[in-house]
Order: sequence, then structure tokens, then C-alpha cells
Amino acid sequence: MCIVGGGYTGLWTAWGLLSADPALSVIVVEARQVGFGASGRNGGWLSGLMPGDRELLARSAGGTAGVVSLQRQLIEAVAGVIGICGREGIDADIRVGGTLAVATTSAQLERIRASMREDLRWA
Repeated sequence: MCIVGGGYTGLWTAWGLLSADPALSVIVVEARQVGFGASGRNGGWLSGLMPGDRELLARSAGGTAGVVSLQRQLIEAVAGVIGICGREGIDADIRVGGTLAVATTSAQLERIRASMREDLRWA
């Protein structure tokens, strides 16, 4: 099996495949070096934040339940990475810190509050 890209996704996929079936032959191919490109520039953060518009996603086949399930899986994925690093002795310098939103104007504060209400609606 060949995985193209030695970033977080490629390495995680290779690790997952080999964990599920150690007999597999897996190669990771990267143009320059592992972690080069976007993986090397993201600062090493890991997030369970929803990528995209929940309302739009809910219009697909999975509906609202699918969006809620996706959000829960994103959060569980973060915990999964942390757990695997601990079990495998991987020193990933993990610091669990959450997400911080800052407002300097009343309009920004209202957008943050609206975002929080929206997050709670999908919980």
C-alpha cells in the first residue's frame, strides 16, 4: 500500500493501517521530508473544531444526526491521538488548552456569543 504525503494525515493513516494489520506492506512517499509543507506549517495544533457550515452539512444524506455524530467523532479523534501518543511513548509535547476567542469591539463580542449559541445548539 502506498500513501502519498508524509504529513499528519499520511503518517496517521500508515500508523492506523499497520496497527490494524501488521502484515501489511505500507510505504509513505513524501516529495521532500516528513512534515514538509502544510503539516510543517500548522504549528502542530490538533483540533476538534467543525470544518464547514453545519447547516449546509446537515442538508446532506446524514442530516442533523450526521453532523452531530461528525462533531463527536472530531472531538474523540483528538482524545484518540493523545491516548495513542501516551501508550506508544511518543513525545509529541501535547498541551491540551482548548480554544480562545477574543473580542475587542461589541460587534466582535456579539459574533462570539452567536457562535457559542450555535455550538450549543449542535451539541
